[in-house]
Amino acid sequence: MAGIDQPPRNGQFGKEPDWEWSEILGDPDDMDTELAALVEKAERASEIRDNVAFWINNMLEKHGVNTIYQLGLSDEESSKREDAVFEVYRQDVENGDFSKLDISALDECRGDELALAEAIDLQLQVYIEKRIASEMFVMMCVSTELDSQRVMDGTEKTDIIADHLLVLDETSRSPWFGFLNEALGGEDVSSGRVEKAMNAQAAANKTGDPYEKSREFYDRIFMETGGGLSAVQTALVAYDIAGLAMKEMTDQASGGEYAYCIEKLQSIGLSDEQITTLIAAYKEIMRKPPKAEE
Repeated sequence: MAGIDQPPRNGQFGKEPDWEWSEILGDPDDMDTELAALVEKAERASEIRDNVAFWINNMLEKHGVNTIYQLGLSDEESSKREDAVFEVYRQDVENGDFSKLDISALDECRGDELALAEAIDLQLQVYIEKRIASEMFVMMCVSTELDSQRVMDGTEKTDIIADHLLVLDETSRSPWFGFLNEALGGEDVSSGRVEKAMNAQAAANKTGDPYEKSREFYDRIFMETGGGLSAVQTALVAYDIAGLAMKEMTDQASGGEYAYCIEKLQSIGLSDEQITTLIAAYKEIMRKPPKAEE
């Protein structure tokens, strides 16, 4: 007689079951094969990312583009780089270069040296965070294009370069133009053609805020994470969430690449619920029509 803690053996309560454990758990060999395939996909995706990062960093150096953010650095290395740039910008201010400051916003601090110094430091930090977000956005877009290996026509390439330069607050005479012209492949486009596209986009943007959606998404990340992420981490989260959302919207939410992005976000400290919430938020924000200025 079977005891309470001893499950009945096959046939004890009747005929032998017509199922096998392998039907529930799957064949161990098949499971090992699937696991190995997922690991291989993740490793291949990681290797591709490393190669793309190496290529982009070399291309930026070739064209003389100086950046705050650099692909492939650890959080600690990025933080040190950010701190070093902050000290350079602070020295620039001491030497009379106020190009990165909103002077009018500092008027209320005149006469109070401590408050003025704190306000300047805050403005410089905000400038750096915005710059990092812009650089990361452009580099990630270039990475995506390289990964897709598609060839765009001259008109599309012109519009994309113009958009990226506007995001960076650069001109068609910037070293960034040369980098983007080569990195995006296809036919070369002229700086004059890109400048015309930039002027057209700038004129169109007067009817609304071109960065409205990105700002709203960054605000959602800030609220969801409690503001506990650095500027670099926030930008990385934004990029990975956008990538996951795009994969879901194009029925590609499977495989090693998707799983690897989830794992990266979890390693930063995001829960599954936060990741799901942010993906939904991104989709919602992207579907919104732009608001016209009143």
